[in-house]
Amino acid sequence: MAIEKLWLTIPPRAFIQDGKKSGEVVLADSRGFRVGMKVQVRSAAFTEDRELKVKRIINNSIWLGPVDSGIHTRTDMSGYLLADGAYIYATEQQKPRVPNDDQDNATFEHEPTNARRVVPVDEKGNFYNEDNPLPVVLDTDVIHAEINVRITAKDEPDREHDSIRIGDGEDEMAVNPDGSINTVVVPSLTNALVNTLYGEATAVPAATPTVVCTLTVPPTGSTFLTQIDASGDNIGLYTVLLNGQTLDVKRTYFGGALNCTFNFSTAGTGLLLAAGDVLEVVAEHNRPDVGDFNARIQTLKVN
Repeated sequence: MAIEKLWLTIPPRAFIQDGKKSGEVVLADSRGFRVGMKVQVRSAAFTEDRELKVKRIINNSIWLGPVDSGIHTRTDMSGYLLADGAYIYATEQQKPRVPNDDQDNATFEHEPTNARRVVPVDEKGNFYNEDNPLPVVLDTDVIHAEINVRITAKDEPDREHDSIRIGDGEDEMAVNPDGSINTVVVPSLTNALVNTLYGEATAVPAATPTVVCTLTVPPTGSTFLTQIDASGDNIGLYTVLLNGQTLDVKRTYFGGALNCTFNFSTAGTGLLLAAGDVLEVVAEHNRPDVGDFNARIQTLKVN
């Protein structure tokens, strides 16, 4: 096959940073480029393309140097700027031949992993490890499987934390918005019903907090608060109270919409309310004219 002896053409790829004096150029994607490959660099600041050789590649950074010099010789690339549309490309070319004496040594991993083996890497030549995991697609038809999961702390700034659902197939454990865990599990939502309660208040004077909608949680079943929608014809301050304590606050403002939404959905349900809890939506404004306000409380009821 030709690809065994040739490096194929790489279309132009724009720099994403100005070239550096050290010979480094940075691309959005360096896949296809190889150490020892001849490349052409172009910029509006120069009348001709410049032929160079790839001396080193780390992730999306490529170090360039003269074609006829050693691997450690670099070319100053600071004249190739984003403002001038700098880019790099490669034409189809013969791969450089590795001398016979070096071919055997090139097949070895070196200390501290002295062994002749094939080491899997990604398309940029990076080893697979904890920070660069091997992409895996699970068979969606698998009924039972064991998967090892590393739980990552939320306070690790450079890592995205994991999310795991805990349950017995019917009930699931819920986490409250404040991070605490309920002492009861979330019931199955098979028989869940969505309920809405609407309320309004008219001719509300300025600086007068007014209850727009009130919900008292029934004594039976489990009730989850999922969403509250509120709006008015004046710039307003909306406060959600749970048993007289502030749960959340939103404001509308000049130049923006006169409606707002409180979203309490979490873990596929919402904020678990206790029987007898009193939920209120209070509206207030400071405009000279009276205002009309309305609100809708949406809950999920599980018997």
